Amino acid sequence: IRFGKMGIELDQGAGDYAITSDIATTGLLRVIVPHQSHTTVAGHGRDYHYDTVEYESDYQTRKKKKYVKIDYKNGEPTEKLVPPETPDKRPPVPTELKKDSVDPLSFLLEVRK
Repeated sequence: IRFGKMGIELDQGAGDYAITSDIATTGLLRVIVPHQSHTTVAGHGRDYHYDTVEYESDYQTRKKKKYVKIDYKNGEPTEKLVPPETPDKRPPVPTELKKDSVDPLSFLLEVRK
């Protein structure tokens, strides 16, 4: 049973990388839980060490549209969530746990190390 389509494009060099991902549910699952997303990430640095990373995701699950932007500078993330999450739904992640975190697409490069 097919339940979705995903496309990922990755381009990496010593000084930068870019990854694009598009995901959508299909078939019966699309009727039950429609989802589509477009996500990009770009990293900049040298010698395959990327000091600056910009992650952006526009997605919609069911009728709820969401946007996530995370900028990483030297391992420190700054995030923007639209709409913002409420603490009663999902508790905030402590700052010390966010340091040196990796976005989901950049994780693909980390796995290769």
